[in-house]
Amino acid sequence: MTKLALACVFSAIALAGAGCSEHTLEEACESYCDAAEVADCGGPAAECAGGCGQLEDALKAIGYGSCLDPYTQVLDCAADGSFQCFNGFAVPTGEGCTSEALDLAECINV
Repeated sequence: MTKLALACVFSAIALAGAGCSEHTLEEACESYCDAAEVADCGGPAAECAGGCGQLEDALKAIGYGSCLDPYTQVLDCAADGSFQCFNGFAVPTGEGCTSEALDLAECINV
């Protein structure tokens, strides 16, 4: 998995957007990456979606396999929000998705 794909996941904790729907983790990740790419920050956005297929296995490998649903909900929700550019990377603006972020933080014991 690329470092950018992991960055996408962990920056999703910062969060943006609202209006989550039901997707698989991979679909939610791809939607998140598509939304981040629209921000056109000049960074390697294409690498983000390239890691989505391996995200579930990566999360399981680091002990977060029981948190797949909260990760999916965070990514899904963040994909519906706005992004801003920071050092060439698209980052969620932090609007909405508070309950999803708290659920994820609780699951991963942050």
